[in-house]
Amino acid sequence: MSRRVDERAVTVQIGAVLLLAILVSALALYQVTAVPDQNHETEFTHNERVTGELVELRDTIRNAGSERLERGVPMTLGAQYQTRTVAINPPAPSGRISTSEPRPVTIENADASDSEIQTILDDPPTTRLLTYEPRYNEYRGPTTRIEHSLLYNEFGEANVTLEEQTMIDDDSVTLVFLEGDLSRSTTGTVSVDVETIGGPTGESTFKSNESGNVTITLPTDSPERWEVALGTTFEESRENTRIQPDDDRGNVTIELANETYTLRLAQVSVGDDGEPDERFDAARASGSGSESGTGSGSGDDAFTTQWSGEAVNTDGGESELRLEEGQSETVDLTVRDSETNDPITNVWVDFARQSGEDGAVSFTEDTQIETDDEGTASIDVRGDSAGETVLFASTASGTVRLPVTVEPIDLPADEPYFDVQIIETNTPVPEGESLTVDVAVENLGEQPGTQTIRLTTEDGTERDSQDVELEAGEGETIVLEWATQSGDGSESDQLLEVESDDTGETVSVRIEPSTAGAYSVFAVGDQTLGNNENIDSTFTIDMGDRTVDVAVSLVDQSGGGSAGSNGKGWQTKQVTIDGTVLELETAAADDIAVNSQPRNLLNESTYTDEDVSTLAGIRDDVDSATIIRDEQHFGSAGLAITVEEY
Repeated sequence: MSRRVDERAVTVQIGAVLLLAILVSALALYQVTAVPDQNHETEFTHNERVTGELVELRDTIRNAGSERLERGVPMTLGAQYQTRTVAINPPAPSGRISTSEPRPVTIENADASDSEIQTILDDPPTTRLLTYEPRYNEYRGPTTRIEHSLLYNEFGEANVTLEEQTMIDDDSVTLVFLEGDLSRSTTGTVSVDVETIGGPTGESTFKSNESGNVTITLPTDSPERWEVALGTTFEESRENTRIQPDDDRGNVTIELANETYTLRLAQVSVGDDGEPDERFDAARASGSGSESGTGSGSGDDAFTTQWSGEAVNTDGGESELRLEEGQSETVDLTVRDSETNDPITNVWVDFARQSGEDGAVSFTEDTQIETDDEGTASIDVRGDSAGETVLFASTASGTVRLPVTVEPIDLPADEPYFDVQIIETNTPVPEGESLTVDVAVENLGEQPGTQTIRLTTEDGTERDSQDVELEAGEGETIVLEWATQSGDGSESDQLLEVESDDTGETVSVRIEPSTAGAYSVFAVGDQTLGNNENIDSTFTIDMGDRTVDVAVSLVDQSGGGSAGSNGKGWQTKQVTIDGTVLELETAAADDIAVNSQPRNLLNESTYTDEDVSTLAGIRDDVDSATIIRDEQHFGSAGLAITVEEY
């Protein structure tokens, strides 16, 4: 008798094997198709982000060529893929940012108005180029280069300009020589240090000599980009400028037409080991005026200047600043009328320090300061290392010098010694919000210890404190906080002091008073202004007991592909308020007519004029009941006028 065989278990096993095979195939398909696509998107997004950071780096270098600054620019060199539970990512892609080797610059046929400037033009220092190279796994990202303010992407044989050069602008030339050794490669974020180490010189002039037109030969990795930027004839791109033919693919030669040009020179360090060229600071001083210790300016001698301060010694007729390592002192420069000896307000003073191996000082705030009602500009100077150095202060009438001696610190034996240094603040803040102060605390003594680090305001009120315990030679960074309240705000800067038992340092901050309930008049174009178009509008501000007539005139410069500063610029950008004609800031004109951003017509910062006293009186009378009437628009575009709380 035959027996029937049951094969159902075999069927289940075969089904399980088939399901497993399908699952493995699906995972394999996901690994080879979806994962690369998703990683490609991640890399593309990262490249867009790092491009924005490179624009910021380029702008920081450019700014360091026109004002002395020192700051770090964060760069996200590599990308991070999304975390996967089953599939596998390749190693995270890294990126590399680096400077080139020093490459020569040649300037020929240039005749400068200043002898110190001429020494630099006759024998220019070398410069470097900056390159960012991504190492993606999927996206074929471009190599991005920064050359003399020109920023472009290099895709093999094709190059795309991201930011146009600003080195040459009509009859103005700014040459920034890059120094320093930078080579960083990582999958994360790094900080690229940018510091002005030479100059910037004051504006001087130069022109061609009898030998021919001025030529400037610069290193480049893409002569074609420069041909596009400046053209190969004087009629292309920028007037008075053209690129000369050159068989050397590593250089570009720029020829300037026979005109007189303004010139500014600077040396900027990127990364480490930037070696300053002392000729820049010599040119900075001599090119702007006098180098006398007491501060008598030159030029038209409109101003006389005088150094002062608790640590400034004026015995013997020549001023000198003496301070210890780690010590901060306030230095004052008073500006007076050379004929009447009256103090002069609203004069911009540009402070600078000499770079070098001997003696170093640093500033704890902005180095461009406007004189107050007593004609005085004040700046805090910190002694960083022992030795002798020089401070410079430049005004429209000249540059004055202040010799500085930084004495080595006399540390107590067998005791802790807490040195404090203010790193940064989040100033300005509106009253009611917290102002934070980042402080580096270091125990320079030979013994461990604990000290209270205090934050106080000018009136002696303690706003915050922290107990810090440090071993000998140890340091840490703390954050002190002032929780501001209503009434703490002020229209002028306030002085904060951070102190330990041993040292202290001050910093100027701004607490902005509340403007709740304040009203003003805002204007914005009712459509985007096009090339060669204009706005010609009038209206009346009716405040009940008084009225004010306003006229707005914005006329785009003929030529160019866009309106405003994106094209040839503004031919006219004026606002007439109550009979007073005021010149709009370029950014304000762009916002109103091109960027569709309303601007406050009664705010002083909207205008370039120094005398805007008429605005405050009108603004004080504007309230929620104020109306706009009698609007008339005669131009290519009109205006939307509103009364708003700000």
